[in-house]
Amino acid sequence: MLRRHLFKLVDEFAALRLTIVETGRHSYKFVERKHMPVSIHEKYTNINETILNQERLHKFDFNRGPLWKFTWLKNPTKQSEDALQYPFHFFFIFHHAISDFHQIHTIVQSLTRNILRSQRVLPTAPLYKRHLCPSIEHVIPLDFVRKVSQTNDSTKWPTCAIDTYNAAFNSEIAELQKRKVSTDVCPVQLNETESRSLFRQCKHHNVKITSAIVAAMTVSFTQLIQTALPPSTSKFIVPVEIMVDLTRYIMDDRIKQSFGSVGAIHLPFLVEMNLLDLKSKANFWSIAQQCQKRLDESLATGEPMKVLLRDVPSEIRNQPEIRKSPFVLSISNMGSLDDIIPQGCKHEIQLEDFIPWTNVTVDDMPVFCTGFITLNGSIKMVAGYCNSYTSKQTNRFSCKFIKAAFNKLQ
Repeated sequence: MLRRHLFKLVDEFAALRLTIVETGRHSYKFVERKHMPVSIHEKYTNINETILNQERLHKFDFNRGPLWKFTWLKNPTKQSEDALQYPFHFFFIFHHAISDFHQIHTIVQSLTRNILRSQRVLPTAPLYKRHLCPSIEHVIPLDFVRKVSQTNDSTKWPTCAIDTYNAAFNSEIAELQKRKVSTDVCPVQLNETESRSLFRQCKHHNVKITSAIVAAMTVSFTQLIQTALPPSTSKFIVPVEIMVDLTRYIMDDRIKQSFGSVGAIHLPFLVEMNLLDLKSKANFWSIAQQCQKRLDESLATGEPMKVLLRDVPSEIRNQPEIRKSPFVLSISNMGSLDDIIPQGCKHEIQLEDFIPWTNVTVDDMPVFCTGFITLNGSIKMVAGYCNSYTSKQTNRFSCKFIKAAFNKLQ
């Protein structure tokens, strides 16, 4: 039965049929396989964290595919009364080339609904095939594209933040760069009470959760490197990138429904830090409001589309560099996972966890990449970092600063 559901899923989603073929030096293209093999890997352990760490290291066959892996946890033993409520556990791993959040959300939602329908918990529904979509700029209104593409100047961003980080961790970086380049992760989680408190305070200060996370990350980063700044420094600029889903600019709802977030773009902007009052609650919300204002202005003027039309073509043409990005922080709001399972069926099936980072080689990577989601009413963040540039210990210090920043807001 499970294999049948996976075949149906592969038939429904073109993204699950993709392979990556190298066409030249640093040149690749997506190729859709007509018949993608479907296999189910089986595990016989009930230690979820161990399995997640093992799956995160999985290497994909780019030429043959698939760029995803499905693991079935068979017959797990019960550790305690509450350790296992449901007999069917699975892990769905996606390669980052096809794993934008919107796509994952839609795929997992479709799989769980198919399973529930087969158990007659939900009524049957016709199969809706989602084909590969055109480039994002081809589905944005033409007059809007013309308007935002008039400006061709490329903004110059200060690099002092990355220079300061290099100075603060010079000896550590020299030792770490002997390692093979890959990413690692460190989770930060707010419980349900802490999450509700943060949501209330965001509403009170008229900012969205993304801006609060940016404030926490920039405060944490600045605390991390503050000792490397001259004592007389009162202001500090932190360049950050926020992941923005370009489907917000698609006017046709029918296209938007089938379009994954493959048009997502990193939107860069600067955050100004007041070092004289860095740790205060008032300063935290001032930073969050500063971020919210700049983000709102950027979205309203179509800045993400400008970045797509102006900067992405040059990045694709140029050979990638193994270096650190001047945008020392990258923040992605992956939204809520709570609606993947239909509301009336959560007693039948539930999503237990979601890990947004995998072990991949990186180039031009920020010091910390933070993805966050809302799951079961709680905010879960995962800070990804390059382990040939940032040590696990340094990342843990940064995560402690983030947690401390949120705790002060309670």
